[in-house]
Amino acid sequence: MSESGNHRSARKGRKGVEEVRSDEGAGVGDGLEVTRLGWSVTLPLDMPSLNAYMRWHFRKQKSWRERIEQYIFVLGSPLPKYECPVSVTITRFYGHRKRAYDTDNLYAAAKPILDALKSPRGRSRHGLSVILEDNPEYCHLKVQQEKSKDKSTRIVVEVIDLVDSRR
Repeated sequence: MSESGNHRSARKGRKGVEEVRSDEGAGVGDGLEVTRLGWSVTLPLDMPSLNAYMRWHFRKQKSWRERIEQYIFVLGSPLPKYECPVSVTITRFYGHRKRAYDTDNLYAAAKPILDALKSPRGRSRHGLSVILEDNPEYCHLKVQQEKSKDKSTRIVVEVIDLVDSRR
């Protein structure tokens, strides 16, 4: 039991996905148990702000998106395939001689990462199919930033599968 009284247990599932069972958020006596299958990857990069990204040439923007896909593919293997609603948390750890982004730049800087995670659709051939879609119906997005204690710059991407056991 944790200090807050919520029960949490974890076990390694197939394909390197960690299963976390928790009764957090469940009301007392409603019999709801939430199962979360989680996957995370740490990218040794820093997200460019929206202001910087918009000033780049379109080829540089494309190479940045491809670089993000390559890092996620290599560092996050094996890649899971989520076909139900997920919660995506992107945390930017900024290090030495870096500044915190304001909220709109922070969320805009996360767009290439989210695009790399979703399934390719239409004319876009890019995407790793980790999540089905990046619209609010399928993806609950949370983007945050913290000052890195070890002065290194990195991005941590966490995807959690939200499944209601009453269904």
